[in-house]
Amino acid sequence: MSVYKQFMRLVEAWPKDTSRKKDLGLFLEKRVRRAFSKAEASNVNEKECREMYEALERISNDNALKKYPLEESYRKITVSGLDYEGCHFMNSVKREEEFNKKLSTKLTNVIPSFLRRGHVAKKSS
Repeated sequence: MSVYKQFMRLVEAWPKDTSRKKDLGLFLEKRVRRAFSKAEASNVNEKECREMYEALERISNDNALKKYPLEESYRKITVSGLDYEGCHFMNSVKREEEFNKKLSTKLTNVIPSFLRRGHVAKKSS
């Protein structure tokens, strides 16, 4: 099987999270499509591609997690103290939009209305 076809299968199988601005699956898909813009006829370094493919495949298959499994108690806690769902939400676009909305509301309440409209008090001479 060609390197191109291997990469395309890996990209298709890689999970993508559209709720984030930055997602590894989406990033990989863009990079592979750019690198193989001419499909099988693309001029790529075969050895380098195979090494990269094998590394990405190990990540995709959770080889390290299978080799060094974590106890269940460690899987539920992160440095932040959030569980998986909490971490996922904190990195989502939805959370960012909620934060910006709250910030905008707070600024609206703090900044006097005449400054928000661009009016600046004239200095008296």
